[in-house]
Amino acid sequence: MSEKMAFAHSVPPSVTWRDARGSRRVWLTALAALLVLGTLYSFSSHPIPSMHASDALLDTVMNETLGFQKIFVINMHTQRDRQDRMLLAAKLSGIKVEFIDAVTTDQVDENFRNIVPPADKGFDAKKLKDKAYASWRSHVNAIKAIVEQDLGSALILEDDADWDVRLKTQLRDWAIATRQLVQPRMGTTDQYLDPTYSRANYTKYNEPIQKGLNYTEWDIQSPPGQIVPPTDCAYGDLSRWDVLWAGHCGQRLAMPGSECLKTPLGRVAMFDDETAVSTQHFANYWSGSDYKNTYKNHTRLTSWSCAQVCNTAYAISNQGAKRLFYDYSMKRFDGMADAMLRQICDGTHTFDLRTCLSVTPPLFNQYARKGSYFDITPNIRWSTLKNIPQLTEGSTNFIESWPDNSTKRGH
Repeated sequence: MSEKMAFAHSVPPSVTWRDARGSRRVWLTALAALLVLGTLYSFSSHPIPSMHASDALLDTVMNETLGFQKIFVINMHTQRDRQDRMLLAAKLSGIKVEFIDAVTTDQVDENFRNIVPPADKGFDAKKLKDKAYASWRSHVNAIKAIVEQDLGSALILEDDADWDVRLKTQLRDWAIATRQLVQPRMGTTDQYLDPTYSRANYTKYNEPIQKGLNYTEWDIQSPPGQIVPPTDCAYGDLSRWDVLWAGHCGQRLAMPGSECLKTPLGRVAMFDDETAVSTQHFANYWSGSDYKNTYKNHTRLTSWSCAQVCNTAYAISNQGAKRLFYDYSMKRFDGMADAMLRQICDGTHTFDLRTCLSVTPPLFNQYARKGSYFDITPNIRWSTLKNIPQLTEGSTNFIESWPDNSTKRGH
């Protein structure tokens, strides 16, 4: 067996990636990328000694699909400039993406409006703007591709997503955190480090679970017990999660009596994460003040999704894709795709609660531009898009967008 084949068979099928035979030019490009990525790894966030020793499944996060089976990017055919930027940013990051054509507003006609699922009684979906229909169907098509291709998991990105140049090591740490929430305690099948998640499982997600409960939090380096290692996905067994919402514009932190009455309350905190912005630079948007007022600088928080906004980047497991495909395309429709994903993850508006996890500050965010140049991406310190000139030249003299010692962003 060749070295390449042996490596491919060393990881579970659900997280393997396809590697087409390449030309000499591809191998030269790959070699250059490896040199840059090797340097980026040296700039990674602090290691977690107890979790970083010999874990082949965790190491799949470092592959070209970030530990998922595929990465899809939703892109409008009229915005090839975004496709070009996304493709180059992905290549420079050692990431392989596939583009899915977004539905455009000029495709939304009367027939299109008549084939959507029903909405709440008294709600007239036909009054929604064409943009809502186009957004909804674009994401449905991406989810449909996961179901149709029977993928174990896939990451879905919108074409304006940006990320830190240290994304892979960030995701490796995040995978450790998500495992601590979704994997059961060692020696059990239905008890978890987050006791409120055990309660959620018991009630089948269909009843409020927060009465008389308090939120539980622990340091990622000191979890309150051992967990059963996952067997088929770096982020946790594919049967144990539906959505990993990695890129957003903000979310609430679930609290007892909060608007997310069915949401478990556990949190995993990664302190002193040098890739996380300081609180003075945290763009909270829809997040409220809970995170900013509670946590010290450079804290990365993993929690259950609550009242989240913007589906800039989210991963879906195979079971999650089937559930969301039903929820989105057959059960109910009343607005933009991200608003519906929020309802699904919160278990509101007739939707059953799905198992959705999030991260604050987010690992992906929407870039903003000033004129024809990249200007700023909220919550991303070493923006990949802003540092494309450095990455293409193999330089590690990266531009810091949100320096600690400044009340203003960097340039």
